[in-house]
Amino acid sequence: MVKKSNQTGFTIPEILLVVLTLVIIAVAGYFVAKHINKSNSPSSTTSSSIKSNTASTNASSATPQATYSTINNTKYLIIKEWNVKLALTAPIDSATYTLVTNNTYISPAVFLSTAMLNASESCVNYYKQGVVANDPTPSYQDIQQLTLSQDTTDMIGGGATITAQQASTQSPSTFIKVGNYVYYFSHGNGMPCPEQASDILPAFETAYSTISAAD
Repeated sequence: MVKKSNQTGFTIPEILLVVLTLVIIAVAGYFVAKHINKSNSPSSTTSSSIKSNTASTNASSATPQATYSTINNTKYLIIKEWNVKLALTAPIDSATYTLVTNNTYISPAVFLSTAMLNASESCVNYYKQGVVANDPTPSYQDIQQLTLSQDTTDMIGGGATITAQQASTQSPSTFIKVGNYVYYFSHGNGMPCPEQASDILPAFETAYSTISAAD
């Protein structure tokens, strides 16, 4: 009678299973290490920085703003937030505006200016007088946007209460109705500073008289 000996060691299937497991672990480790290195690479950091800077730039749009169009040889300043335009002539043919919506004392308004006014120390110093915290500085000419039912009694100077729509009928050159709004021109902080007294202020007044729908 032949006595069977005890089998020791691994069988071939067991060896193959161990090898396969090691290969899977190695491949997984390779891809994890590659992903980590890619995330920490300088190019990835630069890309993230660029995206962050772009988002920051878009969030805080630059002011003053200016968009122009030319129709029949006339240059217009487009106030895109209101979808209206103003015809520009010298010396304000490169005028810009700043939109103000959080002023306690006036309706939503655009403050109009030029590069020359912004560069004038005497104008800037003049318009700093009495300026409240949420006003743009300097504040030159402004155009206010009024709702049709808005009270304009203080703008006209007392008397019976009068709405913006009524004012646009009584004084159409002062209160100009465009679409569902009425626009009103005023001069910031009293009399103009010397640089704008002679020709710039009248040019802005003329530009205001041309306000119309941009489309």
